[in-house]
Formats: sequence, structure tokens, C-alpha cells
Amino acid sequence: MNHGRAQRGLPPGTLSVIPVGKRFFEDIEMEDESTLIMLVQQYSSRFGITFSSRVMEDEDTKQKAMMLMMLAISGKRGPVTDEDLGF
Repeated sequence: MNHGRAQRGLPPGTLSVIPVGKRFFEDIEMEDESTLIMLVQQYSSRFGITFSSRVMEDEDTKQKAMMLMMLAISGKRGPVTDEDLGF
């Protein structure tokens, strides 16, 4: 049954999309180093590349890199480039 979709005014059989913006990724706890390590491992196993440690020195660049890696791993974009990170 599609009661939830009908309540939102969507016809049965349609998919509802919840937008996820930059704020979602900023709210992810960035202090957890194990999360960062797992993310870099997944990214490098998929694309065969990693980042210079200088990317992780600046918190804003680090968060941007993590957001872009998540998008790349999920297939929403290609590999992250130096230009994406401002280098």
C-alpha cells in the first residue's frame, strides 16, 4: 500500500525525493578519524587515488573533500580533482 505517498499528494508508484544539500554533509561529525579513514579507503579502492595530506590540513578543504568523495562513491559525480578543491 502507498498510504504515505497518497498523503503527500503523490500518485501510487511514484518515487518521492528528499533533497539532501550541503548542510547535510556539514552536519556529519568530522572529528571521527575512523570515518575519514573508511571514506578515503572506499574512495581510493573505487578510483585508485588518494589525496595529499595538505588537503586535510585546512578544515574547510577537508570537509569539501569529504563531501565530494561521498558524492563520487555514490556515483553522483566522477573523481575529485585538484581544481575541485582549489589547488
